[in-house]
Amino acid sequence: MTIPHKQIQRGFTIIELVVVIVILGIMAVVVLPRMDSLGGFEAAGFRDQTVAILRFAQKSALAQRRAVCVSVGATGVTLTIDTTTPPNDSCDAALVPPFTPRAGSGLAGSGFSFLRMGQTNQGSDITLTIAGADPVRIDAVTGYVR
Repeated sequence: MTIPHKQIQRGFTIIELVVVIVILGIMAVVVLPRMDSLGGFEAAGFRDQTVAILRFAQKSALAQRRAVCVSVGATGVTLTIDTTTPPNDSCDAALVPPFTPRAGSGLAGSGFSFLRMGQTNQGSDITLTIAGADPVRIDAVTGYVR
């Protein structure tokens, strides 16, 4: 006598298929609206890199005991540093950040300088606005960028 072999079933059960379809539906509801708002993500990235460049400028002013001037343009900030001996707070050479900033737009504010002790040359706090992102604030007394 021989024992018949079990038939091997291949494929998915209906329950497995329904579960996968439900999971895909939930992901579509959650992920698709977020993909539509990538502009906000880009603006936040531009803001974060602007903050990093400003912190680099302030730390450079402290480390080298020289003024670092910040020029604000719609597409980003440009840094220059005082290279005269003795320092006279006149920025005359480009200061290149350690990374290449991403392109962005919508940055608004006025230029200012970080002085030798890290504070700014302004009498009050500085606010830089970026379209689609939170503003960047620089404390006038301490030079802290937030």
